[in-house]
Amino acid sequence: MNISNKTRYGLRSVVYLGINYEKENISIKEISDKEGISKRYLEQIFAELKKGGIINSTKGTKGGYFLTTKPSEITVSGIIKLLEGNLNVIQEIDDYNIEDLEYTIVNKVWNKMSQALIDAVDSITIEDIINDYNSLSRNMFYI
Repeated sequence: MNISNKTRYGLRSVVYLGINYEKENISIKEISDKEGISKRYLEQIFAELKKGGIINSTKGTKGGYFLTTKPSEITVSGIIKLLEGNLNVIQEIDDYNIEDLEYTIVNKVWNKMSQALIDAVDSITIEDIINDYNSLSRNMFYI
């Protein structure tokens, strides 16, 4: 399974908004500049995140984007599912016979891999990522 740039950038942007959760609204330009993501591409991603209820925005001079809920309530799986569609490691197969070898492999291997992936990203919140990021940046030593 390949995660698209759209999802990678979407997750980074949501984490960025989470890091700044207590601050005022964050502009797309700020995120674009800080994260090195095209402003136009971010606008497309943010439209999907907004439609999915992850973020919202305000207009005006102090306008910008913000998370609709606390970072502790947003899971990585929610963002991936919103931007990718699903987390299956293979496309669903509708037309195989239960006596086929493929049916056994799908059930024994691919479905279990998909479920393990879903379980993993269901357990990770934006707050978890922020906490890991903050602990890494506090432990950096400069010479």
